[in-house]
Amino acid sequence: LQHKFQALRPIQLITNGLFDKAAFLPRTAKKNSYHVGYFGHLTDKWFNWELLFKLAEDKRFVIHLIGEGAPARLLEKLTQYANVTYHGYVPQAALTKLIVLFDVGIIPFKMSKLSMAVDPLKVYEYLQYGRPVVSSGIPHLSSYPYCYDVSDDEAFKLAIINAVDNVTVDYSRVDHFLSNNTWIKKCYELLLINHEYTSCE
Repeated sequence: LQHKFQALRPIQLITNGLFDKAAFLPRTAKKNSYHVGYFGHLTDKWFNWELLFKLAEDKRFVIHLIGEGAPARLLEKLTQYANVTYHGYVPQAALTKLIVLFDVGIIPFKMSKLSMAVDPLKVYEYLQYGRPVVSSGIPHLSSYPYCYDVSDDEAFKLAIINAVDNVTVDYSRVDHFLSNNTWIKKCYELLLINHEYTSCE
């Protein structure tokens, strides 16, 4: 949309943000496997279920799914995998009890015009809790700290393994990124843009 309407007037893109500060949580997952988690909507319109099932077939990965919107046939298929736990809807206030189980936050989206245009709130929340992020279908996330967007199933696995085995999250770097992406700063940015535009009229 930014590119589409740029000819009408200068348009500044304002991404998602956080209300809260970073709240880094220690990992409690067992070290002999890779624990990943997702929270959010699970519709098959954009959630890449095929990629998730490929991941579940590899018993090195333990998967926690939190959210609603998944078709019944896919939830039924999940029951075939002992290494997948579907938690259903979990209130925001209770998420931290599950996030400590994650080594990595995942966002497995199908590549589409929609996925390339989204800026998921969950990426900020994963980082808020000190978790690296592995995604698919959202290339621009690779410009965020400790976020790795990949294009195929095998690369998704390798990115998770690398994030757990080889990446040490520098919390000060994450905190700097998040502090520049609070909704307070977004509001000031919006007000400044509006002031500059109206001043030019």
